[in-house]
Amino acid sequence: MNLVTTDWRALSLPEQIRHLEVEGYVVLPNALTPEQLDQLRAETAQLPTEHSSYHDRQGNATCQPQWHGQALGELIANPPVIEFLEHVIGTDIIFFSGGYRYYEPGAIGVALHTDGYPYGSNLGGYLWTAPIIVRVSYYLDDLTVENGPFRIIPRSHLCLHPDAQPYIRYDTHPEEVALPAKAGDAVLFGARIFHGAHAYTGTTGIRRVLLYGYRPAWAPPVQPVDEWDSADLAKAPNGARRFLQPLNTKGWSWELNHRPEDMYGREGAGVNPSRWDEMD
Repeated sequence: MNLVTTDWRALSLPEQIRHLEVEGYVVLPNALTPEQLDQLRAETAQLPTEHSSYHDRQGNATCQPQWHGQALGELIANPPVIEFLEHVIGTDIIFFSGGYRYYEPGAIGVALHTDGYPYGSNLGGYLWTAPIIVRVSYYLDDLTVENGPFRIIPRSHLCLHPDAQPYIRYDTHPEEVALPAKAGDAVLFGARIFHGAHAYTGTTGIRRVLLYGYRPAWAPPVQPVDEWDSADLAKAPNGARRFLQPLNTKGWSWELNHRPEDMYGREGAGVNPSRWDEMD
């Protein structure tokens, strides 16, 4: 494995933004408190699961976890992650997907793939067609060489070559990297980057991860998708409701003017080339 050795705790906010935008991923250390970790481990232990199509030593929750526990629901609005996302994709954020996976000794891992399908696919329908998606993986256990660390092809989300088209997969890639992490860290990555997980070569323990997905409100799927169930929405904690707008919310218009009135005086600091070098 080509292990990533970046000291994530030493990165400034502009450096974190640059790493996500350029390399395609970033780690937010200690995104979960010890108390959150304990609660999330307890709540995920109660989730109904089934074996993954990959292998019988790895599995997924058969439900959206955020509706099945207080800590799982509150995680939608987890402050350190939301504060970072607001710098990256703006303050009008929609949470659109939650998932839980576990890996046991002998799990073969996950092929390199993307989570974004611009024309839709059988894997999630049109939900994953939103043009901007940020995935957040919360690790409930240390991510080590033995238990199948996250694997990723840096900068593959920037590539225009057919080898980077999102409907293909790779068993391995010569320039992929492996990403160790600590329990409580969050790994953020864009949907268009190729990523996966190494095999679990250790002999004891379990590796658990929660996967939450966000998009900016202006960037909906290309076709309508099913909305949240009203009974599930009723379970959401108050702090999460801001992020639970309708899943088909959009903030763009087909009708455009070449010189609209609202362009005057607009500064657009979020697109500053200097956003990687300075931060107010």
